[in-house]
Amino acid sequence: MKGLAWHIEPQATWADLVLPQSAIERLHEVAEQVRDNAQAYESWDFGKKAPPKLGVTALFVGEKGSGRTLAAEVLARDLRQDFYRIHTTNLVGKYAGETEKNLRRLFAVAEPTTAVLLFDEADALFGRRSEVKDAHDRCPDVEISHLMERVQSYPGLAILKTTLRSNVDYDVLRQLRFVLEFGRGRRQTA
Repeated sequence: MKGLAWHIEPQATWADLVLPQSAIERLHEVAEQVRDNAQAYESWDFGKKAPPKLGVTALFVGEKGSGRTLAAEVLARDLRQDFYRIHTTNLVGKYAGETEKNLRRLFAVAEPTTAVLLFDEADALFGRRSEVKDAHDRCPDVEISHLMERVQSYPGLAILKTTLRSNVDYDVLRQLRFVLEFGRGRRQTA
């Protein structure tokens, strides 16, 4: 994955998160969903019977410093999975087919271990689609659909990270299992 992603050894724990209790509870839901998927597909053989949409997808929305990357690291440690941070500007190619080739390389390494994948600046990959006026406009729209299908079929946890929810395409938002809003602030207990 040289040049596409950085492997991070997850060190952070739940105690390191400074988030409202409701956000921490939602993160626990994400972890539980990943565990349930693994059990269903491995222990109960659903993988042989079900369609290929195996994984769990989440969108982490918030400003820099709001805890999105730390939360992803906590999830990776809790799930005992490898953790890769993908900077999408390195993933997106300027030539036709280059982005798909890079994604194939990325998933070929990540899939056997079901690593937690964090896509930084996800709106670069999954941004709002343009109005289709001619054939040139169709290519990016088809690419967004292909990328989302690929992320959804990933058997692990794929997290898209952005600063603004409105920058992410509506059809992509509809297909995500979790959307978590991160705000700055102190830990709240309730």
